[in-house]
Amino acid sequence: MTEGTFQFIPHHRRAEYEAKGWTVSDDLSDTHNGRHSVLMKAPDAEPASAGIDLEGGAR
Repeated sequence: MTEGTFQFIPHHRRAEYEAKGWTVSDDLSDTHNGRHSVLMKAPDAEPASAGIDLEGGAR
């Protein structure tokens, strides 16, 4: 079992999350959701919501 904090991230926000140390876990290219987002994993020291507002950008 893979542990960590995972979140669906819209394509247009991917670079923002990568700059914060998140990594792509699955590009979801073979799914309907892959048209809209990727599955990313948070860095071990950062909880999923730290420093990122999903509605409006970085805090």
